[in-house]
Amino acid sequence: MAASFVRRGAAVADIGTDHAYLPIYLVKSGVCVCVTAVDINPGPLIRAKENIARAGISDKITLRQSAGLSAVFRNEADDIVAAGMGGDLIVSILSACGWIKDRSLRLILSPNSKASVLRRWLYSEGFDILRERAVFDAGRVYTVMSAAYDRVIRRDETAVYAGGLCCAPGEAERAYIGREIDRLLRKAGGYERSGDAGNARLLRETAEKLRRAIDK
Repeated sequence: MAASFVRRGAAVADIGTDHAYLPIYLVKSGVCVCVTAVDINPGPLIRAKENIARAGISDKITLRQSAGLSAVFRNEADDIVAAGMGGDLIVSILSACGWIKDRSLRLILSPNSKASVLRRWLYSEGFDILRERAVFDAGRVYTVMSAAYDRVIRRDETAVYAGGLCCAPGEAERAYIGREIDRLLRKAGGYERSGDAGNARLLRETAEKLRRAIDK
């Protein structure tokens, strides 16, 4: 799913590449000519180097040990992929990069937790979520989003929890949003038990908006 969001011909930086499966797929399938594959730990990069050599494309993928985007230059990336890590970690990586707010860049992000934290940060920092899809994997549902900077600050609590998933909900999108509704209602119940009726009401209203969106 993440690979399908990458623009054909784009130079890609894959942050947290692990075994470099995504860069290998992008190059072998002809989507990208070159990829910079980054990981903070040396162990995954050793395995990535072996996998890339086995695929016969060592000249197409540059491996780099780096914390986030700190060792990636602006001219090395048109599309930036950060997948398989928490939304709070993705926020930390993006917010530490001085050149991330560029209209021509695309961010392809797949948080495995705290997606609402990531969406809230994107919207508050002037990024728009252009497209978002959900996908099942090993019995769980994940989201993949494409975002770009447009300087517009957005304050929409419904979008914080669903992003672009309401635009064309399929089975995975409905499952994802249903999970978010359940979380909102559980959190609202906690507020009610603590006597915070105001926040409880806001969360229940957001949950109801999400429910109406997927019931259309």
